[in-house]
Amino acid sequence: MFSKAMKEKFVIGFSNITFEVWLLAHFEFMTSHLISKQGLKDKLSRYLQAEYIKANSDQLEKIIEHLDVALKNSAPISKVDFYGQSTNIDAMIMKIKQG
Repeated sequence: MFSKAMKEKFVIGFSNITFEVWLLAHFEFMTSHLISKQGLKDKLSRYLQAEYIKANSDQLEKIIEHLDVALKNSAPISKVDFYGQSTNIDAMIMKIKQG
């Protein structure tokens, strides 16, 4: 799927194990070490000082205030990796920013 998308010049957003990997990068430096879904949720809850609720728009607004931090913190995992923690959302955002 990814190779076909690349051939057609489509970009697919990817985060392994969940999208919360990308969200956590807004607060801390990320590595390929897998964090469980519950672990991601717990960490986000601590940073938000409230229980993290998936797709909560108020919480997402607070998180994206740290976008520049996320772009730096996600650099080590900026790839598509089915076995390690990874996300390419940062690369997608950089392309959008470049126009």
